[in-house]
Amino acid sequence: MNDSGSIDISMEGNPYEDKYLVHRCVSRILDTLAPEEGYGAKVVTRSEIPVSRGLKSSSAAANAVIRATIDALGADMEPLDAIRIGTESARSAGLSLTGAFDDACASWFGGICITDNSSEALLKRSRFNDGYRVVIHVAENRISKQNIPLHRISAWSEMMELCFGMVITRDYLRAMMLNGLCISTALGLDQTVVMDAMNRGAAAAAHTGTGMSTIILVKENRLDDFLNIFKYEGRTLTVTDVYYGDD
Repeated sequence: MNDSGSIDISMEGNPYEDKYLVHRCVSRILDTLAPEEGYGAKVVTRSEIPVSRGLKSSSAAANAVIRATIDALGADMEPLDAIRIGTESARSAGLSLTGAFDDACASWFGGICITDNSSEALLKRSRFNDGYRVVIHVAENRISKQNIPLHRISAWSEMMELCFGMVITRDYLRAMMLNGLCISTALGLDQTVVMDAMNRGAAAAAHTGTGMSTIILVKENRLDDFLNIFKYEGRTLTVTDVYYGDD
């Protein structure tokens, strides 16, 4: 934070990405928490999350920038108020039609976050099942949010209501699979990685968001065996822990 009155942004690793989301997040926090101070900021971002691969890089970036700005001011803000600034910024930047309130809550809190995106209400939080590791297949192709056929996704709304009911009853794995199959079918995505993962012993697998990457859940005691047989040329795999969140 500085007294320049301007916001200077550097995005390490993604110098050609649009900086509007970051700028909007910082300016909205400054306008909310220090409207009379005339503050400016120098922002440097870096991330291991590939952009436009369905891995929620925009929500994670918005949350990180917002939290860093709040910390730099030495201020406090209710988490949901901060999250809503990020989702408004995402809508303003054209990165999401809804602002991705569900993605933003999951990124901020971890664990299972059940939301109503239309009203930006967090309905319920809970922990995910213990004993799993996450294998991420990172797609080489990027998605174009502007070209997503929303009418095709809407055609699957009744099936997605079933997914919501499964999550409410803590049937997370089947909800993940069914939601992924609905989205993949609606968008015509290649499900080879998903099917290969299931055939090799994964507990669940699905495209992330609207694609193109794939999230695979594997029992922790089967991870080594799974990785030994789930690999071939062209794959980029990352193994990480489940972010369980708080109860």
